Amino acid sequence: MPSIIQYALAFEALATAPPGALLAIAPNWVLSKLLPTTTILAGIPASTTSLAQIVGALTVTLTVPLALSIPDRPHVAEVRRMAYWLLGAGEVLLIPLLLTKEGSSGFEDGILRTGASQMAPFLIWRAIVLFGKPEWLAGGSKLEKKTQ
Repeated sequence: MPSIIQYALAFEALATAPPGALLAIAPNWVLSKLLPTTTILAGIPASTTSLAQIVGALTVTLTVPLALSIPDRPHVAEVRRMAYWLLGAGEVLLIPLLLTKEGSSGFEDGILRTGASQMAPFLIWRAIVLFGKPEWLAGGSKLEKKTQ
């Protein structure tokens, strides 16, 4: 039976990879849902579309460590720990940035706040696991004990 950490890793990978892929593949469609109507009518700048595709590609790329951390195997706790630190560092930087840019970003009101609020639970979960329950990183695997 999968451990709590395996469920969490799978949930996060499934929650983040598809939107990232959509942003990389169909940036104008996604941006049309995020930008004010006046911007859309004037035409979404090519630079904005390119940056959206880059963000989408990075989102999918950063999902890879999560996906690779799902199966139990020797030394998986270290892989999971590194993935959580990497993603947590990004969230620590991005959440305040999104919140301080709200209202002056050119996005519809509330979009950046929504983005920050969607990242916050993942950051809180990472903090709980890294600082409060690091033993969960090993999951239910007996592989860690066999290799030590």
